[in-house]
Amino acid sequence: MPRRDIIFVPWNYYHCFNRSKDKETIFHNWKDYDRFYKEMLMFEEDLKNKWFSIKAFCIMPNHFHLLLSPGTETDIPLFMQKLQQGYAKYYNIKYSSPGTIWQGRYWAKTIEDDSYMWAIVNYIQKNSEKHLGISYKDWKYRSDIKIDWDYEDMINDLEDYILEI
Repeated sequence: MPRRDIIFVPWNYYHCFNRSKDKETIFHNWKDYDRFYKEMLMFEEDLKNKWFSIKAFCIMPNHFHLLLSPGTETDIPLFMQKLQQGYAKYYNIKYSSPGTIWQGRYWAKTIEDDSYMWAIVNYIQKNSEKHLGISYKDWKYRSDIKIDWDYEDMINDLEDYILEI
């Protein structure tokens, strides 16, 4: 695949996401979600010494969203490669489904200002409402971030709303 145009700047925030090929379900049950979640935390821990962190996430039946903050410019590509390849290997073995499960290379968008940050955190956290019609409060495959905030308070004190996982 071609190289990415984006340069990941340490300490910035990035909205990273991908979905399955043909929008097929790739998280069939709680074991699948749990496997992806545990791998996500394991790979995050591997990069902690570089100050990498996952700030928010949501795992849906056929896609995922992550809000990431890298400590180095190589953290996000390495993390995403490990996460997607690790889950694909697990999925292919468990479901006897050789080949790629992802639509392609993951997407990454730079968070450029506080209002965009608010919108992305809100979008990630409430993704189950948009795609499944399930209240975000009832969807357990997401980070636990306070999102019933007052917009002005959130802008003034952003870090209080983006908690460590």
